[in-house]
Amino acid sequence: MMYGFTGATTSALPVKFIIQMSGPTTFDPYLWSTDEVHWLVRKEAGLDGTPEGAAKWISLFSGENVTAEMVKSGEAESIWKNISPFYHITAQSIPVLSAYGSLDGVVPPTSRIVLENALEASGKVRGQDFDTVILKHSGHALACDVDELRILLAKIYDYCDRYFN
Repeated sequence: MMYGFTGATTSALPVKFIIQMSGPTTFDPYLWSTDEVHWLVRKEAGLDGTPEGAAKWISLFSGENVTAEMVKSGEAESIWKNISPFYHITAQSIPVLSAYGSLDGVVPPTSRIVLENALEASGKVRGQDFDTVILKHSGHALACDVDELRILLAKIYDYCDRYFN
C-alpha cells in the first residue's frame, strides 16, 4: 500500500491499482494496543498502552529512535503517520482492492475502517475507486471463508480487466 500511495505516479513501471490482504493501514500504537490484537502480538511488540510501549512500537516500524517523551509531547505522531499508508491517500491515489478477516488478531480489523474512511475522505467512491471484501470467519490468513474468497478472486479479475485493458 505504501508504494502504491506514495510511488505509483513516479514508478518506472506502471502501477494501476493496489491489491492488499490483511495489510496494516495505520501504525497508531493505541489502535494496536487494543484487545483486537492478540495478546501475544501485543506482548512481543511491547504494546501495553503506555508511552514507553508506544515508543517501542513506533521505533520498531519507523527505524527511528522514538522516546516516551516524544509520544507524550505528540512529536511521535508525525512519525507513525509517515509510515502509515492511510496518511498518504490523496484524491489522485490509485484504486484499492482490500481483503480483511474479521477475526484477525495480527492486524486490527479496524485497520480496514481507517483505510475506508481515508479513501472516502479523499473523494474515493466505494465500488468504483475501492472495494473491500470482509471474511467474517477468517483471521489474518484469510483462510476460512470459501465463498468470500471466490468473491475476492472475481474482484481481482475485474480489477485486472478494468485497469490493464
